This record gives sequence, C-alpha cells and structure tokens, in this order.
Amino acid sequence: MNRKTDQRLNSCIDLLEKGMTVEECLSRFPKQERDDVRPLLEIAQRLHQLSPATAAPEAVASGKRRMLQALEEKTQARAQDRARDRAGRTRLRGLRIAFAVAAVILVFVFIGMGRHLWLNSVVVQAATVQSASGTVELLYADGETWTPASEDIRLTEGARIRTAATSRADLVFFDGSTVTLQEKTELTLRTVEAERDGDRRRIALYQPLGATQSAVQPLPDAGSHFKIESPTALAVVQGTEFTVTVATDGTTEVRVQRGRVNVTAAETSVDVEPGQATRVRPNQPPDAPWEQQGPPEDRGRPEDKGEPGPPEDRGRPEDKGEPGPPEDRGRPEDKGEPGPPEDRGRPESPGQSEEEHGNSPSDKPEREHPSPPDETPGEGQPPQDPGKPDDHPGNQPPDNPGRSDQGKPESPPGLDPDR
Repeated sequence: MNRKTDQRLNSCIDLLEKGMTVEECLSRFPKQERDDVRPLLEIAQRLHQLSPATAAPEAVASGKRRMLQALEEKTQARAQDRARDRAGRTRLRGLRIAFAVAAVILVFVFIGMGRHLWLNSVVVQAATVQSASGTVELLYADGETWTPASEDIRLTEGARIRTAATSRADLVFFDGSTVTLQEKTELTLRTVEAERDGDRRRIALYQPLGATQSAVQPLPDAGSHFKIESPTALAVVQGTEFTVTVATDGTTEVRVQRGRVNVTAAETSVDVEPGQATRVRPNQPPDAPWEQQGPPEDRGRPEDKGEPGPPEDRGRPEDKGEPGPPEDRGRPEDKGEPGPPEDRGRPESPGQSEEEHGNSPSDKPEREHPSPPDETPGEGQPPQDPGKPDDHPGNQPPDNPGRSDQGKPESPPGLDPDR
C-alpha cells in the first residue's frame, strides 16, 4: 500500500464516522484497490457502530487510587533520587573541598620544608682584609705563590695570610668578628661558613706562628663556634676578646681580655677567664690559668720591676744613700765632719805634727776635761750641756802649759793658727 492509498483510507474512516456509507467511500478509490480496501472500511464501520464501554464507579475509584499511589511512589522515588543525587553531590563537594584543603596544606608543607631546607643550607662565607701595613702576603687555596695583600680583598676557606717584621693586618669576618695579625704571624682560614638564616656560624683558623688579637661577636647558638688551633693547642670561644701567641717551637699562650676561652691540649681542657692566661707547651696539657702579670716562673725578682725585694736582698741602707744603724755610721770626722769635743784636739796647721811643735804624744799631759772650740758646734756635733761647770772654757786647765801658744785662741779645724 502506497502513500496515496493510506491517505485515502484515513480520509474514508473519518467520513464513515460522519455517516457516509462504505460504498460511497470505495468510490474514491481506483477499481484495482477497492477489493483490498473494502474489508478495512467495513471493520471501521462496525467499530464505530459499537457503543462505548462504561466502567463501574468502584473500578474507576480503584483505578484512581492505583494511579495516585503510583504517582506518589513515583514522586517519592524521584525525591529519593534527588536526595541521593544531592547527597552524592554534597559528598563529592566535600571530597573536592577536602582534596583542595589537603592540596593547599601540602603546598604549604612543601614550601615550608623547602624554605627550611633552603635557610638551613650551609653557605660558604668569607673574610675581608680591612687594613694591611708593611709586608702582608696572601696564598689562595688553589694558588702556588704568595701575592701582596691589599685592602678589601676577600679570603675564603683554604686561604692563608702572613705578615713580615714590623707589619700588621686586620681581618673582618662575615659576622663582624675581627682578627689582627701582629708581625711575623701566619694564619690559615680552614672553615668560614654559616647557614642562610645566620645560625650555626662556624669559623675555624689555624695559627702556626706569631701573635693574633681576636674580637669575636656573640654566637647565636650552641652549634656555632670560633676556633683557633695551633700546633699544640685548640682555643674555642663563644664571643670574647683574646690573644693567641705561638712561638717557633709551637708553645702557645692564650690571654683573655673579655669572655671565656676553653683551651684544650693533650686531652685536657681548662677555662680561661677574663684577666687570666694559660700556656701550652709541646705534648703537654695546658698550664693552670694565672693572672695576666705573668706565670710565677716568669715574673722575675721583685726588685727587677722596681719593687722591694726580700729583706736579705735589699742591701745595707747606707748603700742606697740612707743612714745605717749607729754602729755602722762611722765617726763623724771620717766623713769630713768635726767629731765630739773629746776627740777634736787642738787643730794644727797642714803637714805639721806634734813633734814639730816640740812635744811628743808622751809629753802631752792627760786632760781631765777636753776644751771645746770657741765656735758654735757645727752640724753633726752633740750639743753642750750648760749644766756642767767643767764644760765651760774658763774652768778647764790649759791644754799644754809648756807651749808658747797657750794664749792663742784655737782656730777652726783645718786652719793654721799662726796665720
């Protein structure tokens, strides 16, 4: 059956419902199709003539309930589906948020760990030659020859610096610590490093010879250190000022001006406080710290420093221009001074003895009371006692009655009385 036939059949069925007969409808079809269309039109006419079925009220109510129930069940199913979808979406949203938060946390963790690792990574630092006077030379870690040093030159690990006689150099490290090299001194920078955040500063120097003066900045933590090693000792500080002197045989002396220095040698350590010093000899432990005026064996005799020595070494007072005890002072006339009256005698002219005056010492009578000179006693003479009458010149007998010069007054010692 072609399309046109279908259209004619549908049109005829509509006409049958409006009261047209089957024969009238067949006239619309070609003759060769009428036999095929007739049964269909007759069936359609009989169906149209049948009365429509009327359902019972109970059946209608039951069908309505079933329909409403089915509708409610379908509505509930849809609500459950929506709830499940909503819950699923909520869970999915929660998972997404959790994943996002976890991702952010991981990012921060990785950033923090990376920053921590970056800040805690060790960075090689340097020292700078602040000043150099005289002959100062440098030898870099990869160098073979010593070169003259100048200001603002940077020295890294492995570099060496030395000074000649009457020369000096000042080094400033990255943390502000300073080291001054005195003349004839050599120093090697073994370790100069710190972490990026400034913690764990580590400076290790080797001093085989000479003298250095160090001013170390306070270190931030226990992992930081400042060390100076010599052939015989190791000095470790935590922020101080100290001096290290190394002799040609390796003997090391450490003097502390501020802070505290731990000196280790021969598996023995001593703490040197401010104002103290210690000395380390080859293959020996450090000496007990002493005050900085010097160790006892090097202080010398007190009199070598202008101090009085022990009594047995001070000498006689008169050796220093001071008067000695009475028994050692000697007679006044031995020093060119007039003696006491009983020992002065009559002055005589130079080169004239008693024999020249005609008297011998044996002819001179014994004097009961010596006659003092007319002049006032000089300095160093004992004063006369005015209470003794015998001491008066008029009460004394003549010195020598037989002599022709009795009436002459006595002259001062050393003058010729005849003049």
